[in-house]
Amino acid sequence: MDITGKQPFRRRRNSLEIIAEILEVVQEGANKTKVMYSTNLSFKQLENYMKFLLEKGFVERIGEKTGKGAVYRTTSGGLRFLEAFKDLDASPSFPILSSKIPGSRQN
Repeated sequence: MDITGKQPFRRRRNSLEIIAEILEVVQEGANKTKVMYSTNLSFKQLENYMKFLLEKGFVERIGEKTGKGAVYRTTSGGLRFLEAFKDLDASPSFPILSSKIPGSRQN
């Protein structure tokens, strides 16, 4: 929050950034509510991403927390994706985030 009490502008994230955020949140195990609030996604958006991540084998369902719903965790494949994403994002010769690609519009 700035001195006026307003939230500073935050650019829109691309899908790879959102996927990386989800994978980070569920590394130690988390339910959908925790993921939804941590990544600032709507339930519908989260459902779409979780379905994709489950199908690709990047996330696994590991059980239930009493009264909290299913718990999800990042798989070894998801950890490899996350590591590759961070490596590529940090590389000035191969930027993958749209805000770093010359000539791309800012999201």
